[in-house]
Amino acid sequence: MKPAPFDPDNNFDAIADLARVETAKVAHRVVESAAYHRASVEDQAGAFIAGMMVGSLGAVVAITKPEADTRDLRETLRKHFDYWFDCALTLNSRPPLEMEVDG
Repeated sequence: MKPAPFDPDNNFDAIADLARVETAKVAHRVVESAAYHRASVEDQAGAFIAGMMVGSLGAVVAITKPEADTRDLRETLRKHFDYWFDCALTLNSRPPLEMEVDG
């Protein structure tokens, strides 16, 4: 699925872009930290991914209604993960991954 062009007047796009920018700022602070530089390359990557994922998903869960079915939320994440990953690759001037097709 090819992303639609960014529209800053669209509330969805504006919120998504703000979240992306703020997450990138946090990521930059982490990779500039003394703890990050003291860690091995393996620990840098693993700890960074774990922290960013749990932090991001924790924020998503925090803004969902307590009565919401979190199974639906998890399924939405699974459904769109490849697309979002490809968007991240594209933002970093890398080509999207080729998708495997079942069957």
